[in-house]
Amino acid sequence: MTDRGPNLERGLQKLPGISVVVDAARCTGCGICVDRCFAAAMAMNGGAAVPSASCKGCGRCVELCPEGAVTLKIENEDALYRRLMGRVKEVADIWQKS
Repeated sequence: MTDRGPNLERGLQKLPGISVVVDAARCTGCGICVDRCFAAAMAMNGGAAVPSASCKGCGRCVELCPEGAVTLKIENEDALYRRLMGRVKEVADIWQKS
């Protein structure tokens, strides 16, 4: 995708501590991640995919890459889990086992 929808920036926010990493040595430059990124946040540079600052860290590119060259880096899984659960609790009434 080359263009984002007008509400993407408001509707989807990147979680701190998550980043997309491309192993340029494994990337074949097929462009699948660039073509299918709904945030238009991947570009080709020097024959390899590169995430831009507008990357949301959703991980779609990780699933799409046929070479396994794209990975998600999570700096602190426990902190991320707490952040995600906080977001869910803000909008949903959920029961959580103690």
